[in-house]
Parts: sequence; structure tokens; C-alpha cells
Amino acid sequence: MVFRSFEVQAYDYLVKPVDDKQFEKTMERLYASMQNASEESLLVQKGYEGRIIAKDEIIFCEIIDRKIYLNLISGEVVDYYERIEKLETKLDNRFYRCHRSYIINLKHLKGYKNGTAYMDNGKEIPVSRLRSKEFSVPAQWQRIFLITLFSFPL
Repeated sequence: MVFRSFEVQAYDYLVKPVDDKQFEKTMERLYASMQNASEESLLVQKGYEGRIIAKDEIIFCEIIDRKIYLNLISGEVVDYYERIEKLETKLDNRFYRCHRSYIINLKHLKGYKNGTAYMDNGKEIPVSRLRSKEFSVPAQWQRIFLITLFSFPL
């Protein structure tokens, strides 16, 4: 039983009968922990299941209808339902919406040529014509350079 706590990632233990003050204290600690984690990670809700994914683990996001597919470094693809606009508000400046259906992590960008972004996992991501103009501006590449090499927040 105790060893399963690591498997299910238990945050705390509450012994029955549950003391209201202990429960409230545990929930406050959990909430504070989740808020701190949200800066560097993304909470993905899928049904009754929740999962925290580090933003650095995300190579790119693909959006089909309202379903989001997070392509991770491990090769795993995590899917869940959310609007792309809501996802964009949760991501920081290392992510760039290069197409109406794609958001890329600039830290995992290897190169760009002729409307295609080449990611470090070998995937080729289309860049829309409108975003291609932005992508080819030297200032944008300076931003990408700073983000990828120095993890510099802009």
C-alpha cells in the first residue's frame, strides 16, 4: 500500500476520520504547489484524469478540431480537449503559433526553409504564409536564438 503511493503520485495522506483543518491545510499546500508548477509546466485534464507536463518536454502542439495533441520529447503524444486560444494563454514566449493548427516550441526548432519548420525530433511543421513573413524577419530569428541558446525570457 505504501509503495503504491509513489506509483499514483500521492501528495499527502489523510487518515479517517478526516480532520477538516488537516484537509484544508493539505488542499492549500496542493493548490500552492500547483500554482508554482504551472509556470514551468502544463496541467492537462482528460476526463477525470489530470497530468502535469513540463513545458520543455513539449516539442510541438497539433490542433485538430478542438483536440490538442502534445508531441513530447519521449515520442509520446498526449491528447486532450481544449481550445487553442486557451492553450496559448497557458504557454510562454518559447512557444510560437506558426499555423492555425500548430504551436511549436522554439527551443526544439532546428531550422526553417520554404514555409516549413524543422523540429529536432525530425518532424516537419508547416508555417502559414502570413507567419512565414514574420518568421523570416531577422528580429524574430534573434529572439529564437536567445530563447534556444540561453533560455532567455523575452
